[in-house]
Amino acid sequence: MKKSKITGLLLAVVAGAGLFASCGSDDSSSGPEITKVWARTSPMETSLGAVYMSISSKDGDELTDVSVDPSIAAMAQIHEMVMATADTSMSMTSDAPTGEMVMQEVDSVVIDAGGSVDLMPGGYHIMLMEIAAPLELGAKFDVTLTFATAGKITVVAEVRDEAP
Repeated sequence: MKKSKITGLLLAVVAGAGLFASCGSDDSSSGPEITKVWARTSPMETSLGAVYMSISSKDGDELTDVSVDPSIAAMAQIHEMVMATADTSMSMTSDAPTGEMVMQEVDSVVIDAGGSVDLMPGGYHIMLMEIAAPLELGAKFDVTLTFATAGKITVVAEVRDEAP
């Protein structure tokens, strides 16, 4: 009899512990996931470089700023390629698309909940300006991304000829 009471009490404690474990907050959400980070090799004569990557977010977030060590580039900005119009090209007199693609800085890139955004050639990308030296094949450097919710995340970009 005593044995069955102890067994019953033990089962109640184990079941109660299971209930408490399932009542806590859901900590399974995490910040954005950044993959396929790379930088394109740069010609000797240029002072510009570019970094690309894929960003996904279970809960959604917004990329608001980027930076690199000054030993790599004096400045980093989020850019996108857009069709040129009078608003993006000073030589145009109408708002009609010109068929020419131009780069422009953007304030942020929104990653919808459960979605992803690719920073890639011809689209969004991180523009490196006044690079200290040409980006050579195989070199690696840190890129710090600042998100509205997740805060700062540092990733490593490897210089490549093409996307991984």
